[in-house]
Amino acid sequence: MPSRKGVEQPAHSLNLLSAAAGKRGIREFGRSGPVQPSGLFFTCTGFVTYVSVDEMRRSRAPMFRGGTMRSNAKRRDRRGAAAVEFAVFMPLLFTLLLGTWEVGRLVQVYQILCSSVREGARLAAQGQIINLTGSYTQINVNSGTPNVYAAIHNTLNAAGINTSSFDSSKVTFTFLDSSGNPVSSPTQPWQGVKGERFSITATLPYSAFRWTTLNLLNVTQLQVTFYWASLIDDPFTVNTTLPSWTAY
Repeated sequence: MPSRKGVEQPAHSLNLLSAAAGKRGIREFGRSGPVQPSGLFFTCTGFVTYVSVDEMRRSRAPMFRGGTMRSNAKRRDRRGAAAVEFAVFMPLLFTLLLGTWEVGRLVQVYQILCSSVREGARLAAQGQIINLTGSYTQINVNSGTPNVYAAIHNTLNAAGINTSSFDSSKVTFTFLDSSGNPVSSPTQPWQGVKGERFSITATLPYSAFRWTTLNLLNVTQLQVTFYWASLIDDPFTVNTTLPSWTAY
């Protein structure tokens, strides 16, 4: 670069020099000491090119501000972007969480209802039991103590299920024929014979155990059916007549 003294100063690399170096003294065109910023010097293809500050502002080229290199190009303002993204995604996330919550609750209550119906089926399979006072007790569906409905109801209560809407009509008991079809008679567990098949069905309203009112899965009730066989003892008779004897 020809200086004021006429001496050419070749550039061997890309050097960026500022005409304004703050309080540091530099030599500009043979002059030393602090100067006001007026432009930058760029070396390209071996020659030094001077670019004024105004030209850099118009072309959005890099420039010095406060002694540091900054870009004059406007950066995208992302303030509040996270809040907007969260607001857009939150409804979907909230729906997925509630759906997972409802599915988990349904699986839990279904297992509880299965255990409750199993307890009722075990009681019905006995047909007749000996109570605490030593007398025979016939097992009925919803009458007497104990009974099938009470066994299911008590098991649900023990598991924390609201049984206020779970009345005796929600439990049905039916004997089955050899083909698995329901029969009209007999109707009570104690009336069956050993090995006779039967089914017990319990229906629990969804309102008895739901945690939310949204009902995203459109469920109205849970229903469980168990198939069992009667284990009642074989009937037998006892001859109360003592055999005769002859004294010799």
